[in-house]
Amino acid sequence: MAEFTDTFQQRHAFAAFLQETWREGKEVLPCDGGCVLIGVGPDVQTGRGSKGVAIVLSSSAAAAWRAAGAVVHDGFGSRVLAVPLAVKDPLSGSRLGVLLVSAYAPVSTADSEVWDAYYDALSRAIAAAPAGATIVVGTDANA
Repeated sequence: MAEFTDTFQQRHAFAAFLQETWREGKEVLPCDGGCVLIGVGPDVQTGRGSKGVAIVLSSSAAAAWRAAGAVVHDGFGSRVLAVPLAVKDPLSGSRLGVLLVSAYAPVSTADSEVWDAYYDALSRAIAAAPAGATIVVGTDANA
């Protein structure tokens, strides 16, 4: 994780979307330099592991997340996660809402029930956006 956060900070990234994290459960982990990793995965990984998504926030994105109430929308299963941010427009000074969504689609050969559950979770995450918010989705679409 240290190598990732070092590169993340060197490139001055604001946020990163991670899929197939192989991590278990729900977590909010502080990282070096003020970054925060917010993730969700299956309760237990077996074998090689699968599923799991995360969003890594830079220190400024983490501040925007805290300004929005530090809410984590993680009740969509282990394939979809969303976090709202409250960012300040540098020109007008007004507060802008942003919803970051990390998603990991099933493989193309998955049953239609698995795909339906994924699309339902993704739709519910997007619906969690505050009115007027900009929605940014980072996904592994398995296309």
